[in-house]
Amino acid sequence: MFSVCGVSQATKRSLLRTTDEVEFDVDRIIGGTPVPSQRKYPWMAWMGRATFVFNCGGALINDRYVLTAAHCVQSNPTGTYYVSLGSKDLLQWPAGEAIQVPATAIMHPQYDPNTLENDLALLKLETPVNFQAYPNIRPICLSSTVNPDPGSAVKISGWGRTQENYVNNFIQSNTLDANWCATP
Repeated sequence: MFSVCGVSQATKRSLLRTTDEVEFDVDRIIGGTPVPSQRKYPWMAWMGRATFVFNCGGALINDRYVLTAAHCVQSNPTGTYYVSLGSKDLLQWPAGEAIQVPATAIMHPQYDPNTLENDLALLKLETPVNFQAYPNIRPICLSSTVNPDPGSAVKISGWGRTQENYVNNFIQSNTLDANWCATP
């Protein structure tokens, strides 16, 4: 299905959707390499519906918005979320280096929870990030092209599974072939 550049593994697991009792195969990336420092991925964010509770990851795209997945906010689309920035570890909070900001969700208007098409959402931060006060927090550099060149490597990072039934508390990173992202 895809060629891997680096130390990546991928597994396929089924998510059973109760809607219409249809089973969908959804690709998930399992594995990765621990990230030694928050400074390597200063745009990484994690969010939850309560303070210091992990629900999903995201990427800071400017001083006011975090990009995340719509399935992370679909159960509470108009509620308040808490976005954490500046910490690579879900269990440790580096004093003076990390912040947590309340945010509201904006789901993609064409998100389909049955197929996961348009699985995108923005979290609008209540207050902008002060990059001078938090030099280890920076927005991600977004590509000016819509699609990467076929065969080029793309870097992914996030918290989550490093084995089938184990969730890691540290940021992990993988390198994948860009074709994997384009495969339906």
